[in-house]
Amino acid sequence: MQQPTFDGLDDKVVSTYVDLYRKLDEGRELVDPTRFYELRYEDLIGDPEGQLRRLYQHLGLGDFECYLPRLRQYLADHADYKTNSYQLTVEQRAIVDEHWGEIIDRYGYDRHTPEPARLRPAVGG
Repeated sequence: MQQPTFDGLDDKVVSTYVDLYRKLDEGRELVDPTRFYELRYEDLIGDPEGQLRRLYQHLGLGDFECYLPRLRQYLADHADYKTNSYQLTVEQRAIVDEHWGEIIDRYGYDRHTPEPARLRPAVGG
């Protein structure tokens, strides 16, 4: 059995991410703005109730209050969940900044700063 080498994996991840956001930008012009909503993970975990309430309102998903008891139970059941954390090397950070810089800026992240505590507020919703 062959052992995978993962040669070229980093380049593939970088280019796929850039392509994803390029296609997202192209496609968003085709979608009614009332049917599209962006939400950063950090914003969601920082204020799940508030963020999901805004999502429901924006997309017209109905009565958020009906969903609220289940959401609160889910959040209580998963209160101890810890998000995975990874440390990037200096070289990896440089690659990320070079290729994803525009996306990093768009969503309010600081370059060279992987810690969520240093995020700037996102612009728009």
